[in-house]
Amino acid sequence: MSAPRLSLPADALHGETAAGLVVTATERPGKVAKRAKSAFNLTDATTPLNACYAELAKGIEALPLRRKSLFIASAGAGEGTTTTAVNLAGVLSRTSSSVLLMELRLLAPRLLHLLGDSAGDAASVPGLEELLRGATPASDCIFRVEGSSLSVAAVRSAMSLEEVTHQSGPLNDFLAWAEEQYEWLVLDCPPVGSAEWTRWFDLNADPVFLVARAGVTRKRAWQAAARRLKDRLAGAILNDSTPK
Repeated sequence: MSAPRLSLPADALHGETAAGLVVTATERPGKVAKRAKSAFNLTDATTPLNACYAELAKGIEALPLRRKSLFIASAGAGEGTTTTAVNLAGVLSRTSSSVLLMELRLLAPRLLHLLGDSAGDAASVPGLEELLRGATPASDCIFRVEGSSLSVAAVRSAMSLEEVTHQSGPLNDFLAWAEEQYEWLVLDCPPVGSAEWTRWFDLNADPVFLVARAGVTRKRAWQAAARRLKDRLAGAILNDSTPK
C-alpha cells in the first residue's frame, strides 16, 4: 500500500520505532462506527476496512516481537485508538486460536458503546473494574463477541483517578493470567503522557503501537510520545488516511 496522506509528515515517524514501522491506511473508521451499530463486521472479511486491518495484522505478525500483547495507544485524544484496537483484535481473531481485547481506558471507558449490538451478553458480565477492585475472578469478567471467537474484557463504569493509580498489582496479575490463556492480547490504552497513563504503563506497556490520525495528530506530540516510549515503541498506525 502506498504512503497515506497525513498532516503529520511521514518522515516524522520514521526512525522512531524499535521493531520497524507498521503503516495502514484505514477508511475513516470513526465515521463507519457512527453509521453502524458496531465498529466492525466479523462476518464479512471483504469490506475495504477489514482488508486494511488484515494487512495491518499481517505486518504485526511478521515483526520480531518478544510478546503477543499489543498495547494500542496514541499521543493525544481523538486519534481513534479504541476503534483501531477493536478492528485489529477482530481481524486477529479470524486466524488465531484465541484473542482477548482488553480495555484499559479506566477513567473514560467507551468500548461497550463502540461494540454496540456485537457485545452480546456483556450486560450480564461484570466489568473489568470489578476485577481490579477484587470483587470478581478474571474469568468472570470476559465475554465473547457474537458470531466470532473474539473475547473481551471491558470496563462498565469509570473508575476514579485515585483508584486507577493504585491498580498496579491487580493489573499485573490479570495481564499475567491473560497471557497464559490467550494467543494474542490487544490492549486499548489511554494517550501516552495523560493523567490516565500511569506509571504502570511506563513499566509494563511493551510493545506499543501509536495511532496517528490524519488532520488530528500533532508532530510534536507524536515525537514526545515516541521519546517517552523509547525502544518499547514497535510501530505507528496511520488512521483515517487515504492511499494516493
